[in-house]
Amino acid sequence: MNISCNHCSKPACIDACPTGRIYKEDTYGIVLANEEIPCISCGRCQKACPWEAPQFYTILKERPVMVKCDLCMERIVTGLKPACVAACPMRALEAGELKGLKERHSEDYTEQAIGLERGNTDPNIIFRKRGNTF
Repeated sequence: MNISCNHCSKPACIDACPTGRIYKEDTYGIVLANEEIPCISCGRCQKACPWEAPQFYTILKERPVMVKCDLCMERIVTGLKPACVAACPMRALEAGELKGLKERHSEDYTEQAIGLERGNTDPNIIFRKRGNTF
């Protein structure tokens, strides 16, 4: 199962980053990386994340740089769905405010206690019960 960034309410990656590059923006609650602050490639953010969502890639630079899902924020601010949601042919993905998703799918979802062994980060994700589609 592929799990990307869950844009947690209490993201462990933020406190783990020694440069302060990772932050949670206020409007949508998306966990972002400030591209203006250099990544020192220490890997602390990835180790702190229960899902190891931050990834390191060499992008025209000498050392790997941390990249992570930004929930296609540039699409969200214009009213569009994240690219993964828009492109999913099985409609297995949905994005939005967690409270609204829980209300809309109150009978059909389960909250998973995944990643809690490394600290409760309050992931903003729910899983549909098998056989249900959005």
